Formats: sequence, structure tokens, C-alpha cells
Amino acid sequence: MVMKDAVYGIGTGEHLRVCPKGYTCCTSEMEDKVSQQSKQEFEIMVEDSSHNMRTTFISRHKKFDGHIILTKEASAISCLHSCSVSQVDMSFVHLLKAIPIRA
Repeated sequence: MVMKDAVYGIGTGEHLRVCPKGYTCCTSEMEDKVSQQSKQEFEIMVEDSSHNMRTTFISRHKKFDGHIILTKEASAISCLHSCSVSQVDMSFVHLLKAIPIRA
């Protein structure tokens, strides 16, 4: 808060929410400005300090999703490879065996 916003003089602080009640130089406008500024500064600090954590989480989330997708594909192909010929058409089995399993 800038000093030009300060009101010089003493008043009763009965209408204030944060500043002490009783005799004070704070006004409700000053209190609102300080409250808003404090909120903005806090949000900026939280944003800055959590940036690395969010970046790491997003990166690991993408890697995990990729791993799950590959595992699911490999599992499905492996399952189809192990099915008996009587359950699956012979040409389809031949086609599946030609597809390499990614690991």
C-alpha cells in the first residue's frame, strides 16, 4: 500500500474487519486495499512455489498414461496370440502373429 492512500488521523475502528477495533488510523478503504494486495501477493507466491511440482506431476502423469497404454496393447495382443485356433479364425491369428509386441 502506498502512503498516499493513508488517512492521517485517529478514528474508531468499529467498522473494520481485520484491523483492531477501537482507536486506529485505519479506514475500511485502507483495510480493503491491504486485504486485496495481500491476497494477490499470496496467490502469486503459491503459483510460483507450486510451478515445479505441477510441471513434475504433469510430466509423470503423461509417462504413466503412455506406459498404461503400451501395457494394455501388449496384453491384448498377447492374449490374442495365446487363444486357441478354434476360437479365432486362422487368417486372423496369422495376421496377429506378424504384429510385433511393443514392450
